[in-house]
Amino acid sequence: MSNVNIVNYINSNNRLSLLFKNLSLNPDTIISNIENKITFLAPDDKLTGELEKLANKENKYEATKFVQSLFLTIYLPSVDFFKKVKDDIPTLLGKKIPEVVEEKSSTNKIQLKNGSILELLSISNNKSIWKLSNKLIPYSGETSSNKYANHSASNVTGGIEYEVNRGKLFENILKKYTIEDSKTDNTPMEVLVMMCKWAVEEKKDHNMCNSICSQLSLDTITTLAIVLQPYKTSGYTYITDEELSEFCAWASNESGGSENTSYLSSGITNMVDEYKKHMNNEEVKKLVPNVVSTRQKAIRVNTKYVIIENIYNHQKDISKNMDNMERRQKSYDGDLKEGEFKNSLGLCETELRVVGALMYENEIEKDYNKLLGVFKKYNLSEVWILSTVEMVDCNIACYYSTAYLALRSDAFLYLPGIPGSSLDNVANEKHYIKLDSGMVIPDKKTSKLGGLIKNSMLD
Repeated sequence: MSNVNIVNYINSNNRLSLLFKNLSLNPDTIISNIENKITFLAPDDKLTGELEKLANKENKYEATKFVQSLFLTIYLPSVDFFKKVKDDIPTLLGKKIPEVVEEKSSTNKIQLKNGSILELLSISNNKSIWKLSNKLIPYSGETSSNKYANHSASNVTGGIEYEVNRGKLFENILKKYTIEDSKTDNTPMEVLVMMCKWAVEEKKDHNMCNSICSQLSLDTITTLAIVLQPYKTSGYTYITDEELSEFCAWASNESGGSENTSYLSSGITNMVDEYKKHMNNEEVKKLVPNVVSTRQKAIRVNTKYVIIENIYNHQKDISKNMDNMERRQKSYDGDLKEGEFKNSLGLCETELRVVGALMYENEIEKDYNKLLGVFKKYNLSEVWILSTVEMVDCNIACYYSTAYLALRSDAFLYLPGIPGSSLDNVANEKHYIKLDSGMVIPDKKTSKLGGLIKNSMLD
């Protein structure tokens, strides 16, 4: 058995060395942060090739996490000691590696439940190197509490600052929705339902689910754009970059990772009923008890100047009742100042929902390029309409303006079950406008979601 320094081992392997540089990972820095005890799992040529392929794609997030998971914050000098601590062996990310399969292990090799095979190569000064073959070590999973581990490195992120490619993911879903899907398919609805399912069952985060539910409407592609915020570069409210990456990995696996795999494999047999259940989330309804009276006050306006003024006040009144929904509350933080839109994200979402409803009811959603242009234009980074609308005395155009629709509709905070009239009654001030009241949703689902999400994130 040889005696090799981990850093020297990596630097002497051209492919590994280039891989670390491509991901902006410094093995020397990683090891110094873990103090003395460490094990490196050296990938064989096949697994190195898989990592190279990931690292050369637009989304390097997974490659970085996989490489970080090659470092174990524990010294494993022998197969016997490996088996002694097998129930909880931590990676650099603080996650347990998969369980050891005793019957498939031997005196010089260890096989893990996920198929990974480990063979001891070198030990030196509380550092060991094992050859890793067949399968990479997963970068997510149960958090480790191993007493032998050095947990000072559990929260190390390191590597590149990489952002999940939300735009490409959204565009692939939009393309499927407008071009590839039949009239009975609704890929955005599938994604939203799976996201709620993942938030509750996998993340145990009901606040995330409630925040997503607060945005749901029958205009599913606009809803997805609001939740994903695909063209905004920072400040994601509903799902973070890391969470989105975890969700996409889970959704791909849940659906079999193939475009030919039916969504039914995830156990939901009626997508529309499931979506309606989320839309009628009782916890969401409780968040804004006075939303009806607030909106009724907002309707009573007579000039565009007063409309804008009421939009300010309306926005603040609704935000006061969102204390129990932390993720969505973040989009309303900050006080409005005269002439400014400090609560810009909430107002941007409002505009996009109104425009989405107008497009939906006029069947513009069938045109991929027009839709894509709108979603890029309304990128949730700045208010588009309300900041440029001309302040003139009220006329018939005012009643049909987007600003007026935003004020008198459910666009500010979509609450399922709140009654209202359709856009046909826009000029009738007695009616509160429910933007999705005239929309029809499909009653049949044949999903190909798994491969779609997998390919969108990694291609």
